[in-house]
Order: sequence, then structure tokens, then C-alpha cells
Amino acid sequence: MLKLERLVVDTPALSVSYFEVPWDTAIFGSPVAQLEGLELRQPSQAETDFSGYERWAKERGVALEVCKLESRRLAEIAWLQARGFRWIETMYFPLLADLQAAPPGAADPALTLRLMRPDELSEVQAIAEQSFVTSRFFIDPQICPQRGAARYATWVRNSANDPAQQVLVAELGGEIAGFFIVQEREQEGQCSAYWHLTAVAAAFQGRGLGKRLWRLVMDRHRERGCRQLRTAISGHNLPVLALYGQLGFRFERAEATLHRGVLPPLDLP
Repeated sequence: MLKLERLVVDTPALSVSYFEVPWDTAIFGSPVAQLEGLELRQPSQAETDFSGYERWAKERGVALEVCKLESRRLAEIAWLQARGFRWIETMYFPLLADLQAAPPGAADPALTLRLMRPDELSEVQAIAEQSFVTSRFFIDPQICPQRGAARYATWVRNSANDPAQQVLVAELGGEIAGFFIVQEREQEGQCSAYWHLTAVAAAFQGRGLGKRLWRLVMDRHRERGCRQLRTAISGHNLPVLALYGQLGFRFERAEATLHRGVLPPLDLP
């Protein structure tokens, strides 16, 4: 398992935590750092305290810096933008608080859901490479889209090897029409589910398949006793945001993502 070492700045002027993102560093071959929980307490003095993080990033040769913080922290966002960070996206976090009370989907015998087989990994990776074009690694003009495709393909492979997660594929007419990466957790006697990645294959988009597939996976979690269901979605993905509203989800919170740095094309064969 890749190690995550979190460092913290907590002074009268500034609070922030940061760490190198080992999975992205491994994929891109260039160090990626992430900052979280930035809070300006004395903006006029914060620059001095932030310089410690910047020295740390420079010493490690960090190529891309990512900052995630509550979207309502406009003062912090403006402060970061003045230092070369660029706003990339707002992430929303849908929650279905009582999955057991949600109405089940209609019977849909044409669409089946099952675990991905090992020999299907490359096909599911190909779907992932094309499916997340509204995510930050595709829409940031300072990042080569090739890197976004590599990141999501690697995500699928890592999840397939993670015993805590399951890669589910939806089959329609003998073809893989989409996939979900899901994780179920037991806490205080209650089961909850989290969707890491969700996608409909490009060849099946525009057919109204999304709602059918989302309901099918919801029904699976309900039958397995899950009480709550959570996920995350980029604000740039408007059709899926609307879908979550139609399915009865509410949005718990919103999180802004900012980037600083450049990731050029990967040197791939």
C-alpha cells in the first residue's frame, strides 16, 4: 500500500495540511502534492507561514499542486489565485440518506449487473479512459488529457486488485454498457455504500441508460442491506448532477478544487 504522510501548518495566521499524493505521483512520474483545509486567520501574515509548504514542494520537485477546500471559502480561494493557483472545478457530494426507503427500480431483464471478470479489465479501462472528460485532469488546460486517461485506467486496475472494492459491469445485449466501482462499509451495525467511479460506455450514451443503470446498482445495495449511499461528482457533469436529483439524492456539501503547475504529455510508447 502506498504511504501517505500528512504535514500540518497551524499558526495564528494560517492553518493547512498537505501531503504528496503517492498514487498520482506513481501514475504521472512527477510529484503531485495536495493541500486541504486551508483557513486564513491573519491574511497579512499568512504568506510567511505558507512559505514553509512552498519550500517543501520545491525540494521535492512537485509538478502539480492541488488544493481542495469548502467552496464557500471565497477569501481563501482568492488568496490562492493571487499566488498562481487556478480554480478548476467544484465537486458535489450526493447522499441518499435512506436507501431502504427509496422505491425500487422497475424490472429490467435486458440489463444485467455482475462482477467484472479479469479478462474484461482492458475493456473496462478503455471505457474509463473516455468517460471522465468533465473531470479536472481533462479540463485543466495545463494538463495533457493523456494523463487523465492514464489516471482513470490505473484507477480501474487498482480497484480490481483492492479486496475492499468491487468493479461491477452492466451488460446489455452481450456487451459491457457501463461500470461502477463500489465499496460497502459496515459501521456501528449499519451498512453504507460508496461509489468511487460510475460510467456509461460511449457507445451506449444518449439512450436513457443512465437512470436504468443507476437504479440497478442502488437496488443491489438495498438488497444487501445498505442504509446510505454516497458518491462525488464534478459540477461540470451537469447531466449526472441532474440524474442524482431525479433519483432522490441531496447534496451534502460542495468543494472547490484549484491547481498550480503543469503536467505535459506522458512519454508513452
